Amino acid sequence: MHLSKIFFSVLAVTSAVYAAPTPLDLSRTPAELEARTPPKLQVKKINNFPPGNWKCKTSQIKDTTKTFSSDYIKRSVEYSLKLRDNGNKKAGDSKYPNFFTEPASIPGLEKYRGKDNINHFPLNFDDETVFTRGKPKSGARVVYEHMIDDDKATFLGVWTHAGRNDKSSEKCEKVD
Repeated sequence: MHLSKIFFSVLAVTSAVYAAPTPLDLSRTPAELEARTPPKLQVKKINNFPPGNWKCKTSQIKDTTKTFSSDYIKRSVEYSLKLRDNGNKKAGDSKYPNFFTEPASIPGLEKYRGKDNINHFPLNFDDETVFTRGKPKSGARVVYEHMIDDDKATFLGVWTHAGRNDKSSEKCEKVD
């Protein structure tokens, strides 16, 4: 009987020691902190800014348009540049920002033949919310020239492929 009391006492102490929580190391490494830090705009100069307001077709069948404000276009370009220059990240699960593989095939971008640094990024119809994930709801794209990690970029305009089955694009109209 005395031996069983000792056995159960040792068993109880051992169980309590193993059940005690282990201390966690909550300090973050520099790499983990950098990964969690919101991206910073590294571009110091964006040529052709402010971009002005741009009016785009929303359909090839109906005579409907959408005007995107200068401020919204500016915020979208800056967000896209932040993603590009902070690890070439994408907006959520989307493919954007994306490079045009053959920019000279797009009307208005012919002089950029052979360039591999012409980027495009979606605009949302609400003219407020910068695109952050998923599939774009609008065919409109901001287009700019920029090499990753360069401190300058050039805004080229806004293009749309709204309502086109072949995904060909046309330049939107700058309106001020």
